[in-house]
Amino acid sequence: MQTFLDNAEHGVVYFSLGSYMKSTDMPPEKTAQLLQAFGKLKQQVLWKYENDSMQLPPNVMISKWMPQNDILAHPNVKVFMTHGGIFGTQEGIHWGVPMLCMPLYGDQHRNTIRSVRGGYARALVFSKLSVDSLVQNIEALIYEPQYKRNALEISQRFRDNAQHPLDEASFWIEYVIRNRGAPYLKSKGAFMPLYQYLLLDVLGCLLLGLFLGVWLPWRLLRRVHKWWAAGAAAAQAEKVKKRL
Repeated sequence: MQTFLDNAEHGVVYFSLGSYMKSTDMPPEKTAQLLQAFGKLKQQVLWKYENDSMQLPPNVMISKWMPQNDILAHPNVKVFMTHGGIFGTQEGIHWGVPMLCMPLYGDQHRNTIRSVRGGYARALVFSKLSVDSLVQNIEALIYEPQYKRNALEISQRFRDNAQHPLDEASFWIEYVIRNRGAPYLKSKGAFMPLYQYLLLDVLGCLLLGLFLGVWLPWRLLRRVHKWWAAGAAAAQAEKVKKRL
């Protein structure tokens, strides 16, 4: 794999659907489209694929597991094809690699939208994949310089911390140990009844206020109107009776 990355004259496209989704679960026609698209690229392609019995183009390498963070750190990696999961997105941002996102469920859609708006990613709808759209989007991310420029800019911002994240995590772990669990730092929400945590009591008060302020007066006005109408009708009937 190291040799594959080092000798990639035109760069590498890395494709992974993360640890929860499996590429082998994709419909066969989508797998065929991906392979056809990869075969048209000048770049080498690393694909996290959970089955090694597949006919591959000469520029594609597959493996059931790949050291993703180390791969993204390699200078020859030009594009990260991802489902848009939060951890993969953060790794792509950290190493300044433009991303082609194909969100499937959950927070992946939100992460993809944010990445596209940030100018360091493009998005594809998995159900509408085609060979041409894959090739066009990958080549746009490689050859249009704004994507790499934006990826490096967001990477710089992502890394610009007062303290290294590992040192910060170590400090807080040790802090909690030193202070016997630091219960005073726990959110008060952890100790609230569910109805308070979900603000159901506030919602109940609002509904009650709405009932007393709108529905009840409306019912009273309708009742008064009926009484008045009944009284007016009785008075009219009495007048007619006297005339007769």
